[in-house]
Amino acid sequence: MSIMVHHKSNSQFWLADSAASNHMTNSSSVLKNVREYHGSSQIQVANGGHIPITKVGDITPTFKNIFVSPKLSTSLISVGQLVDVNCDVYFSYNGCLVQDQVSGKVIAKGPKVGRLFPLHFSIPRCLSFACTTVQNKSEVWHKRLGHPNSVVLSRLLNSGLLGNKTQFSSHDVFFLLFYL
Repeated sequence: MSIMVHHKSNSQFWLADSAASNHMTNSSSVLKNVREYHGSSQIQVANGGHIPITKVGDITPTFKNIFVSPKLSTSLISVGQLVDVNCDVYFSYNGCLVQDQVSGKVIAKGPKVGRLFPLHFSIPRCLSFACTTVQNKSEVWHKRLGHPNSVVLSRLLNSGLLGNKTQFSSHDVFFLLFYL
């Protein structure tokens, strides 16, 4: 049996914010490992008010512990939280760059738009999948085992090491391989 998965990529922008104490968003739909928030902290917004945190989740291993509050109008990436997990954050006329301090790998980047620095994350979402049954086991095992020659494949198939099967001769396997 083989499985084919089709992905749809869901892209959402996040603003890099040096004043945000934590990563935060208004929806958990783009997060992984989402869990209920049981703490007492709230998010203080610009007008001095507070809004509740309902959940916490992750985008990637670097972008973790993201607060979810449905009342937020914009998703924010905390520069301070990135620095705490050994990331360098660079701002320039061209945009923003987030880089791992140890490996130097670029983790995220985005353009400068006015005086804002939006970062885009492309998060795959499973849309659908299809299954098919393969009738010819020798073809499947030939591919799975790295394309062995017909004698080796015939011995493996006939030995029972590859599961239930009918008997194959090296000639049958060669004939099959010739037409692959």
